Amino acid sequence: MKKSRRPKLLILAGVNGVGKSTLSMEIANNLKIKRVVSTDSIREVLRSNIDSLESPELHRSTFSVGRHKHPIYDWEDCSNILSNGINAIIDKSRREGVDLVIEGVHIKPDNEIIRKWEEGGGIAIGVILYVHNEENHKQMLISREKETWRNAERYLSSFETIRKIQNGILDFGKPLNWKTIDLSTGINAIDEISHWFDLEWNRAEQKL
Repeated sequence: MKKSRRPKLLILAGVNGVGKSTLSMEIANNLKIKRVVSTDSIREVLRSNIDSLESPELHRSTFSVGRHKHPIYDWEDCSNILSNGINAIIDKSRREGVDLVIEGVHIKPDNEIIRKWEEGGGIAIGVILYVHNEENHKQMLISREKETWRNAERYLSSFETIRKIQNGILDFGKPLNWKTIDLSTGINAIDEISHWFDLEWNRAEQKL
């Protein structure tokens, strides 16, 4: 029997160098999801309209020192400034019934987004990508430099801060029951996420 269509939302949170961009494209291709959005893209659009004097948080890195001088609070400032834009992208896809993958370091685990998507008849999963082993994380940052213009040294020099932010994101996600994946372990993340979507579809159908 053919499954009833339920729009999919996949939210991929996580710090720099954990594989968000790569996995988002792979899972979108595997599940035939045509809309993939990075929070970096949302940030660039906002930067073009808002200058650094008006919003310094918008124009600095999530791991650079902000007004709090605290890794998690300063990361939250950078995330909060993008929250309306992130929600607008998700709401548009929800209204249109279009599958969406959204990924980025600016995503703070939040079940309200998932609840609204499910109320619209879709299925949604929040996943935190992380790397448990520090050396593996460093190597992923270095290997990323070969595939992009991003200088690994910039991230490695702030590695301790990035790791603290990772712990903070995991702490936010734990009570909300967000899924976690460490790509450095060799796990088949596509199979895992596909299975989670199947479980969510079954759960949604049982409510009918």
